[in-house]
Amino acid sequence: MTTSPHGHLYFLEARRGLVRSCRTDGSELRTLVSGYEGRTPDGIQVDLKNGHVYWTCMGKAWSENDGYIERCDIKDGGNIKHIVPPGKTFTPKQIQLDAVNSKLYWCDREGMRVMRCNLDGSSIETLVQTGSSAADRLDPRLHCVGIALDLPRGFIYWTQKGTEPDGNSFNSAPVGEKTFVGTYEILHRGFREAIGVALDLKREKAYVADLAGAIHAMRLDGTHERTIYDAGSDITGIVFADDE
Repeated sequence: MTTSPHGHLYFLEARRGLVRSCRTDGSELRTLVSGYEGRTPDGIQVDLKNGHVYWTCMGKAWSENDGYIERCDIKDGGNIKHIVPPGKTFTPKQIQLDAVNSKLYWCDREGMRVMRCNLDGSSIETLVQTGSSAADRLDPRLHCVGIALDLPRGFIYWTQKGTEPDGNSFNSAPVGEKTFVGTYEILHRGFREAIGVALDLKREKAYVADLAGAIHAMRLDGTHERTIYDAGSDITGIVFADDE
């Protein structure tokens, strides 16, 4: 695996309440937005075309419907704006950007659903609902958390919490238009509460963030893993943006 940096990573330090960025070798670390302690920022995406960074916040009380999605300018962290306000999503987790159709997709953990809206926050939709009651909300099997897509190759990648051998892993499976096809493959294990995942499809690399504060780089098949940054504090969401 080459050690030369290609582009920037944008990520969240949940406990410190920071939106940050660095090069793919961990250099040029900077803080875009601060002051989100206790609000649990979790998922992050970059819209290079329009110059925005989007992130989710799970809110102060995970049993309440007080999560939200915000955005800022990528150049300096300015112009912070509510995109999805509190009351529209319980605990938004990992988020995906569909640049072609100008859509945001995200998982709502305690809301037990997968949601979608336009980049300006309009036309909020629920696409998948896995539970509905307060009792359902306590069942982690119904919680939707994080995802990364490789639609050109027809694969979906995700991280999984919990105990080994199936938990704390980076996984993949072929995916159709609506559902998984066949069984999934565990590509790499041994993370410390794996959460965020970002893909560099051009160079066939993956980046995994964990709650212990580390960012791991590896090939898409899970080999050649190395730690490129260790914050010593929770890292949740992560996204790759190519400079070339």
